[in-house]
Amino acid sequence: MELDSYACQLANEKKKSLPRNKNLEIIQGNVVEKLPIMQQFLKDLKKSGEIEGVLIVANAIFHELPYRSNHFNLNSFLKELFWDWNPCIFLCREPCSPFNWPKQVELSIEGLSSNILFRFSQEIKKRLLFSGDVIRSGPKFVTMTSDLATETIHKLFYIDDFEYEIQERLTGLNPDQFVKTVEQILGCNSVFQVRLNSSSFSRKYQKHNIIAKNLDGDLLSMPLSFFSIVASKK
Repeated sequence: MELDSYACQLANEKKKSLPRNKNLEIIQGNVVEKLPIMQQFLKDLKKSGEIEGVLIVANAIFHELPYRSNHFNLNSFLKELFWDWNPCIFLCREPCSPFNWPKQVELSIEGLSSNILFRFSQEIKKRLLFSGDVIRSGPKFVTMTSDLATETIHKLFYIDDFEYEIQERLTGLNPDQFVKTVEQILGCNSVFQVRLNSSSFSRKYQKHNIIAKNLDGDLLSMPLSFFSIVASKK
């Protein structure tokens, strides 16, 4: 299931090279709106004896849904997604607040003066309703909350698609609450979780020579701003 038409086009091309006994069905559209179509498709496969359960892989999807789907409710959506499938295995990776940063940081990005970084961060704060002050700190650094700093870094990485990216907040998903919701459905201790970075985020962070410090001036390591989970029905 995919919203982007180009991604669907690539998937359709890939479909042509699959072996005869393999199949790839592509459903284009918003996952919340198209979920009933997917449910029926899977139920038909189960009824015909072709499948028993499901493996669900969803990366960098859930943080978008509150902004891009009307009346989105995580608990209801996951219950619809997991249904009564057995086995049901769920793999997911999402951006989130930085796990290893203090509440406030000083941020510097190579090639950006503190004035430009200040204005850029202020725009993100205003449009995505972040709290906390944004304060210019000399010619290179800007002081802000770690959530806003991480959001600013993400938005910089995808600056060419800024008007699309600014419609959603990448640091808004709470990993602990997300895991709790999954476990309420799939069962206690059904989730294994890890805090990490994506390879692309790590690569771009180093490429842009980003420097982050705590308010005592100590250098901070790269933010762990993703969480990954593997869950299965018990």
